[in-house]
Order: sequence, then structure tokens, then C-alpha cells
Amino acid sequence: MYSTREDVLFYGRFSTSNLGNFGYGGEEAIIKAINAADAKIEEYCGVPEDFFENGGIAIEDEYHDGIEVGSYGPYPSFGLMGYKHRPKLRFKYVPVLNVKRVEEETSAGTWTTRTEGSASDYILDREKDGVRWIANVPSYDYYNVRVGYIAGYEKTPQTVVEVSGRLAATLVQQILDVENRRKISSGDLTEEPPDVRLDSPIFGDELKNMLANYRLKVPVEVQW
Repeated sequence: MYSTREDVLFYGRFSTSNLGNFGYGGEEAIIKAINAADAKIEEYCGVPEDFFENGGIAIEDEYHDGIEVGSYGPYPSFGLMGYKHRPKLRFKYVPVLNVKRVEEETSAGTWTTRTEGSASDYILDREKDGVRWIANVPSYDYYNVRVGYIAGYEKTPQTVVEVSGRLAATLVQQILDVENRRKISSGDLTEEPPDVRLDSPIFGDELKNMLANYRLKVPVEVQW
């Protein structure tokens, strides 16, 4: 979970004694709210489950096309003009913490493992969004590169912690508001109090703007 019980209580300005009235105990209610908030953050940012947990997550068998590899500079793709002009492949999820493997399909059904290192085939790009090739640049082909890596953050970003805590607190408060406005009955007449609903927006522009730097960015297509 990206935030804690203490975060939710802090941002919600309520105590766990308020939370036992709608089907869950206090602790269970907070955990459920945090899980819902975290799922909404991941959906909005376009990242896999638990992406912002400490240490990141493993991405397995992510496929790329050799034609995605480009020099991103004015020099030829084979990178003899310095680091920033070496061929580069951007991965889907960033930042990249560790590259586990890079493979190229060198013939039908045959995947050849490339070696990491400055004197070998590739290195982790200093911007941590993919790899730079030193040698054995992938062929100009489709679906012929396969990578596995660790993506995410060594420690959950504080901004994500805050958004999770605030969003979870707002969700809990909204449920409490509904619980405190029960239907009013008088004889045969039952009246529904206004705004008793759970679909009012709680993930507003302020929180979304806070996450702007953590949203998945679609790689720029290389033009040939």
C-alpha cells in the first residue's frame, strides 16, 4: 500500500472510532480505502499494480521492434560519435532500476541473450528509460527484441504517498457522510436525503495534477 493508516487519519481528520458503522471495522475500512485509492492512482498513471511500491516491480517478456532503436541524434545509428548518439531502446515503464535481460531473435525461434556492460553489448541509459547499445545493435525488424527489467522507485515517491492518503481519506469521509444521512421514514412515506450517493468525484484535478510526472508516457516513434 502506498499510504498508511496514519496518513489516512491525518488527511481525514477523524479517528478509527468513527469507522465501525458501515460494515467494516476501523482498520479494515482504512485498508479497503487505501487499496481503492492505490488502484485509482495506478489506473490514472497507466502503470501495473504495485508499481510505486518500494523497490519497483519486475516486468517480464516485454517485446519491442528492432525498428524502435534509433540514434536520437544527427549521427548514424551505430553510435561511433559518443554516448548520446549510440542506438537506444526506450522501455515501456520508467524509471528502469535494473535490466535483467535483453534478447534478440536472431533467427526464427532463436533468442540470443545480449550482455550488459560498457565493454559488451548494452548499458542502462543514464536517463533510466531504456538501454544504449555498444555492439550487436538489433536488426531492423519487428517483434524481435525481448526484455525483462525492474521498473519503479527505490522508495515510494512522497507525492504518491500523499495522493493515496488524501484520496483514501476522502473516500472514507464520503462513505461516512452517506451513513450519517439515512433514509427518513414517516408513516408510509420514505424520503431520501439529498446527495446520498457514492459516485461524486473524489479524484479531482488537484490530485491528478500532482501525479502528472508519474503518468505513463508513450515513447516517441522513431522516424526513418
